[in-house]
Order: sequence, then C-alpha cells, then structure tokens
Amino acid sequence: MSIKRIIAIASFSFCLGFHLVAVAGQPTDFQQLKISSFKEIDAALIKARSRCANDQACLDDVGNLDSSFAAFKGRTFKSTAEFNSEKKKLMAAVAAINPTPNNGNGNPLNPTESQNQQQRKSDLVNEVKVSVNDAKETVKAVAPEEQKLKERLKNLERKEAGFESSAKNSEDFTKLTADANLIKDEAVGIKADALAGASPWWSSLFTLGGLIWLVLILLGLSLPALVIVSFIKLQRRVTELELHANGLRKLHEHLKKILGEVKTYSENVGSQLTTAREQMGNEIDELRQLYHGKLRNARNIQPTPDSRDVFSSPAQDSFVEVKPSFPALVSDYLSKTPINKKKELESDFRTNLLIPAPGGPFTLVEDDDGRGMGIVLPKPRLQKGTEFSSYYKSFYYCDSPSAGEVYITEPAIVNKSGAGWQLYKMGILEIR
Repeated sequence: MSIKRIIAIASFSFCLGFHLVAVAGQPTDFQQLKISSFKEIDAALIKARSRCANDQACLDDVGNLDSSFAAFKGRTFKSTAEFNSEKKKLMAAVAAINPTPNNGNGNPLNPTESQNQQQRKSDLVNEVKVSVNDAKETVKAVAPEEQKLKERLKNLERKEAGFESSAKNSEDFTKLTADANLIKDEAVGIKADALAGASPWWSSLFTLGGLIWLVLILLGLSLPALVIVSFIKLQRRVTELELHANGLRKLHEHLKKILGEVKTYSENVGSQLTTAREQMGNEIDELRQLYHGKLRNARNIQPTPDSRDVFSSPAQDSFVEVKPSFPALVSDYLSKTPINKKKELESDFRTNLLIPAPGGPFTLVEDDDGRGMGIVLPKPRLQKGTEFSSYYKSFYYCDSPSAGEVYITEPAIVNKSGAGWQLYKMGILEIR
C-alpha cells in the first residue's frame, strides 16, 4: 500500500469518526432519554390543557409552558444531570397548573368537579405507588444484596406513605403534584442505579453509543500507528532514492571518464590520419614527378613492344606529347584536352557500367593505345553537396562533399567492357 493511500484512509477514518460524534452530539442513550422525556412532557401538557377545560387563565398558563417546552427542546445540555434537573422543573410547573377552585367566576365547585378533584388525587397516589413498586421489583430482581439501594427504598416507601396521608387531607394540587413527581423521579433513579450496577461494564459496548465510542478509540489508536508506519515507509523510500542517486552519480562520473578517453582516442586517430594523408600526398607527388620524368624521356624514344619501361602502362605507351596532369581542377584539365578525346557518359544502374550519354554527368578521356582504358571526370563544378552522393561517390573519395569547384587529386580509371566502361580504380577529389 502506498504512502498516499495510507494517509488518505487515515484521514477519511478520522473525518468519519468526527462526523459521527458531531451528528450524535451526545451519547445515543442520552438521545433516547431526551426523546422519551419530550413525549412525557408533551403528554403532561395535554393532560393539563384538558384539566383547564374552559378556564382561560389556566389555558394561558399552559400556553406559556408550551413556549418554555419549545425552548427546552432547543437547548444543548452539557450533561444528563443538567437535563434531568430542567425536566423536573418543567414537569413540576406543568403539574402545578390547575383551574381555580371557583372555575374563574366566583362560583363554588359543583359535585362533579369535586369528584374530579378526588379522582386526580387518586391518580397521583396510584402513579406514585406504581413507580415505587417498579423500583422495588427492579432492585429485588437485579440487585437484591445491594444495601444502599435497600436503604433508599425504605426512605422512598416512607415518602410514599407520607404522600398518601397528605393526599387525603390536602387540597393543594400544586404541592401534591410536585411531591408526587419528586417521589417518581427518585424511584426512577433507584431503578436506573440498580440496572447500572447489575450490567457488566462491557455490556455498554453493545449499545450504539458504546460502539461509536469504541470506533473513536480505535481511530485514536490507529492514527498514530498509521503515522508511524507512513514515516517508516517514507524514510525507506528516501533511503532508496538516495542510493539510486549515488548510483547515478557514479555512473555519470564513469561515463564522463569514458567520454574523455574516447575524445583522446579520436584526437589521436585524427592526428594519425592527418599524418598518413600528408605522407600519402608526398608519395603521390613523388610518383607523379617520376611519371612525368619517364614521360619526358619517352618523347625522344620510339616505343617498341620490347622496350616498354616497367613504370609504363598500356595507356601511357601512346602518349608521346606532354599532357595535362593531376592534381588539377577539372575545368583546367578539360580545357587542355582535345575535344575528340572527350566523351560524355552516364551510369547505367542495371549493368553498373558507364555508357555514352550526351549531357551526362561524367566526362571520359581515353588513352591513345586503343585498349579502351581511360579516366572519368565529374563536372567541373558541383551546385550542391548532394550531387556527389547522387553520381560520384561510387567512383571518387571525398572528405567533405559540398558545392564548389572540383579539384582532382587522383583520377578514377576505367576499362572498356562491352558497350560501356567499368571502374578499375577509384579516384580522389576535393571541393574548393
């Protein structure tokens, strides 16, 4: 897994956990408590409204409590204790709402209203009794050996007995309702404490709130681990890159060394070639001078088949006059050559022969002995360097083909072959 992917997963997990906490706001158990409490208060307000009947002052009190209840639902509570405290206050206020004894018009209560008052007292006593019995049954079922809970139940039973006695003699429903709510709340607290003591600590993990906190704890532990693993992998990657960079630097130095050696070798080879070329030019000049000396000596000697010089060639045996020689510009050489000894040729690529062609790129100058040997020359001037590669590279050597005057160092020699001429020896030329 790549470092980027690990960091992305860790960030996503953290954001998801934070989102769950933000949405939940508080533990899920608290949310359930709020929902049930809202229903309970709403039901109490409905009962209070029905008790008010047509008593407008009583209905106005219920309306005021409706506004207080709406504000209560919109509040954010820091703890469950704070919520329960505000709930008790609101429930006590709801329970205290009762119509005036004279129905708001100064008339005494009729028998039906008196029966209603007695029924309300009976309802309050029954609600207290049910709450106390529920707490007693819960303690007996889940925590029968818990002494503190037993003591609290005894106190609660005494309060219940006192409430029943007060309910028979008192007509103050506001006080009776508030006392009944306090007893019921205490019964609910004893029941909750009994259930909490009986449940193992790990049972909370199976609630939605417990699972959310478990996930957050795991995220809190996993994020440092992911950071450490990512750092280790990043460090390893940096080390690998450094080793690779060192290898590349060494290879670069090695290549620089090789290139230096190649450059030195190339310079040595170039120097040797230059020296060899100069030596070859000197030898060619010596041979040319020897050739011209032999030719001048032959002017006064009638050649015979038995008197040919060992340095003579069949083509040279017929030369009795001094001819133009090489090295020379093609234009100078051709200007000194008779027209009847020049032929224009072109290359036949099918037979690899030079054949007669007016206006061809080659000029043939034949020997006079009739054997068909001669020399072929390129055009006196090349218009561009590609002309050399197109026509002459198979007949002449040239170091730097380009446009310019053609200077022949050694002419290319050809032999007669059928209807054309075949290359016998390649020549050397320069472009000036």
